[in-house]
Amino acid sequence: MGEPGENPQRKVTDTPFTEFEYELGAFLQSVERKKAPSRCFSFTSFVLLMLRSILLVLLVSGFALGSLAQKPSAKPSLPERIKSQRWQKRVVILYAPTAESVELKQQKASMTSAEAQVKARDILIMEAIETSLSPTEKQYVRQTLGVEPSGFAVVLIGKDGGVKRKETKPIDPNVLFETIDTMPMRRQEMRTKGK
Repeated sequence: MGEPGENPQRKVTDTPFTEFEYELGAFLQSVERKKAPSRCFSFTSFVLLMLRSILLVLLVSGFALGSLAQKPSAKPSLPERIKSQRWQKRVVILYAPTAESVELKQQKASMTSAEAQVKARDILIMEAIETSLSPTEKQYVRQTLGVEPSGFAVVLIGKDGGVKRKETKPIDPNVLFETIDTMPMRRQEMRTKGK
């Protein structure tokens, strides 16, 4: 503290340090008595509010970008898968109300036994099970493919994307191959491969 007999209250002019100390103390005491000016408090509140808003926007946009990034990994719809095969493959749709349909199993077995002819004709077999279809896919099956929801169907779609044949009972693969072999595009393919 100091020497005995010295005044405990220092004079402001003793040193520059004590002068600063004195002014700082006076300022802090005035702040304690009056509290901070409302203008400073409002500005601080405004800054904090803005930071919170920015963080909220970043958080929401992060979730939105995350959900968009996940969408491409979702399985394409039946119409999208069929459309993606246009000019590439002929598509045979095997439609059934459930995966346990006897007719579906029978048709799959007969197509599997004719795998070489299926491959030679650029056929892609897709299943459309009613219980697994989205509302959009169900609408596509009914309106575009003309399939009734209660029964089985085999639908042949040409490379041009048009429906070429539709059956409501399992069909012998050879009958399906004969239909394909009469198509102009298939005849062109056979001539090209024969050369």
